[in-house]
Parts: sequence; structure tokens; C-alpha cells
Amino acid sequence: MDEHKLFVGNMAARITQRDLWRFFSPYGLIDECAKFHESYAFVRFVHTDDAQRARRETHGAMLKGRKLKVEFAATMNKTNSSPWNQQKYLCVQPLRRSTNLLEHYSQPVSSTTISSDY
Repeated sequence: MDEHKLFVGNMAARITQRDLWRFFSPYGLIDECAKFHESYAFVRFVHTDDAQRARRETHGAMLKGRKLKVEFAATMNKTNSSPWNQQKYLCVQPLRRSTNLLEHYSQPVSSTTISSDY
């Protein structure tokens, strides 16, 4: 777990990187803020205590009509960091017809686990 870096999930697609800076900046100095997908981003604080407070006070907060999921970001296990030894997760959601799945999912799969939120 990286105690400086927060994973921000369940975001509305219209939330911008600038929105995230504005939303999280009252909690402390931000080192970096990156939106990677329509629904999630990472925010890294300079100080650990600022990240802890931001996580505590923003998890479940509403931003542009969506309740945010804010957690500490996971770190990669350095002793087992080969891409072949990492757990991969597949999110199944509606895709555009133009999406080329082979670009994203062409590596072999060794095992699968199906989980459900219900």
C-alpha cells in the first residue's frame, strides 16, 4: 500500500483532472493527479498525513452526482514483479463496437476467479 497515493473510483465520466485537483487540494499538497479512465484516477499527496485525511474525508463523498470510492493505492510486490506473476483483473462493461479486445487482452491467462458484488 502506498500511503501517499489514493485510488479514486466510481467517478462520473465528465470529471476532469482539473476537477480532481480542485476537489483534493484542500487536503494538502498534491504531487500528481492522473485520470486513467472515465471512472478512476490516482491522486498522490506530498505528505502521508494529508493523504490519510483526504481518504478519510472523501471516501463516499459526492462529486458530480457520483459517490466516490477513495482507497489507498496498492503497490506492486517487488519480489514477484514479473508481469507474468501479477494478478490481473478484467472489468466487464459495455464496450463500443470499435473496441479491439486483442489490443488489451491478448496475453495468456493461467487462472480465473469470478467474483460478484451481490
